[in-house]
Amino acid sequence: MVIQRAYREYRARNTSRRQADSERKAAVTIQSCYRRYKQMNHTGTSSCPSTEIPEHPTLNGQSIRIQIPQNNSSLLREHRAATTIQLAYRGHRKRQAAARKIQKFMKENRMK
Repeated sequence: MVIQRAYREYRARNTSRRQADSERKAAVTIQSCYRRYKQMNHTGTSSCPSTEIPEHPTLNGQSIRIQIPQNNSSLLREHRAATTIQLAYRGHRKRQAAARKIQKFMKENRMK
């Protein structure tokens, strides 16, 4: 009985770990696809002027060149969209973890 219980616990840990890894990969894939989609559809980013910031030199002494977006509202919308996706995913993970804890508690009480 002890060996069977240990094996079941081992399988449950590995299954939950694999599921968590696949959920993380799925969230990263969704976010990267969304960012790529927004980049391809947003025509203003390719024509943004680049400026030099002399007070922030790099290691080799050259100044950093950055892209200044013409429309900051689009940048804010993209950031909010990514944040919304991340919050939804984190909430999903918390609910799943809570469900696992409840199920584990119920299973342990049933075995006693």
